[in-house]
Amino acid sequence: SSSSSSSSSSSSKDPRNPEKTVATSRNATVNARLSVTATSRNATVNARLSATSRNATVNARLSATSRNATVNARLSATSRNATVNARLSATATSRNATVNARLSATSRNVTVNARLSATSRNATVNARLSATSRNATVNARLSATSRNATVNARLSVTSRNATVNARLSATSRNATVNARLSATSRNATVNARLSATSRNATVNARLSVTSRNATVNARLSATSRNATVNARLSATSRNATVNARLSATSRNATVNARLSATSRNVTVNARLSAMSRNATVNARLSVTSRNATVNARLSVTSRNATVNARLSATSRNATVNARLSATSRNATVNARLSATSRNVTVNARLSATSRNATVNARLSATSRNATVNARLSATSTNATVNARLSVTSRNATVNARLSATSRNATVNARLSATSRNATVNARLSVTATSRNILCSVLMDKYSHKS
Repeated sequence: SSSSSSSSSSSSKDPRNPEKTVATSRNATVNARLSVTATSRNATVNARLSATSRNATVNARLSATSRNATVNARLSATSRNATVNARLSATATSRNATVNARLSATSRNVTVNARLSATSRNATVNARLSATSRNATVNARLSATSRNATVNARLSVTSRNATVNARLSATSRNATVNARLSATSRNATVNARLSATSRNATVNARLSVTSRNATVNARLSATSRNATVNARLSATSRNATVNARLSATSRNATVNARLSATSRNVTVNARLSAMSRNATVNARLSVTSRNATVNARLSVTSRNATVNARLSATSRNATVNARLSATSRNATVNARLSATSRNVTVNARLSATSRNATVNARLSATSRNATVNARLSATSTNATVNARLSVTSRNATVNARLSATSRNATVNARLSATSRNATVNARLSVTATSRNILCSVLMDKYSHKS
């Protein structure tokens, strides 16, 4: 107590020399008074005076000369003044997070905030500090605690760091921000999140690189016109609408085969057929096609009778029809296929199921096969056709049938060679001439016998 009174009296006696007094004073009021002059510009004195002060004005004054982190941390306790706090922050690189958080409350200074951010692990403080920062390193640091979308959008402006961007993406629902964040990401989970707002083809192409998620890929496909990207996106899709979209740029047989699995769209299937050399895929694509050019393409690999029957419906091409005929056992289909054929082997095959006189007449045009001709003769009532069919026949029953329409001596002479039937022979004899004496004699002989 005597020391305190002595201090007090001493200070009243010699106010211009506060340093002696300050040395022992622990009295805040006295020290506040002393500070008026001990802004004496003496940092050591001011530091000593700061020990008892809780007065913001006094502390602001005392801060002017201090470069001491501990003192400044103490002085910051009452300050709400941005200029003072900026000054105090210079040493409150003090590395004291609590002090820095306090100082950040009034700062709108980029340099100060960058300094203050170094120790902060407080999301609210960091959000505040981010308001002025355009520094990527600082922003990366500030992002560590933020769960605020607005703050993160701000921080993303300068970031080129994949880890930071992944963190920032967690709260973003902003397409522009997400596009920016996508630039460095190689993380499928992050990219899936970023894709939710994107309508930008370039961004989506980038995001597609890591995705193996069908829902995400469907979303990304909406803007893509890039064949490579679409091929990648097709890998997980089982959605017909998405696949139809993806097919627009594909010229890849493997991709098209995959896309065809869900398509029931004629236009899409026609496009997909352009590259396919796969019989199973082509069979699938043929289901909706009514296009002759497409069907001709699809027929190249087909060995399936049902598929070929379908494909034949639009074909007017002899080569295609010949191919399609290889598996057909259907009379209606074969009749259709016969319309363009001038091929002996094909026609012989087609004749196997035909019971149609018009079709058979057509098929007979190329046949030189007795068995085939015998079959074709069963429905014919046409003299010209029958004359043609008679050339290879050595069958009495067939020849008897063929004779019904013939008025041609040469043909009848040929037909008579196997006949043992009086009625047939009588018919055949009507045209026999002196050039066919043997035929006539034979006919007469059997005719009399009968």
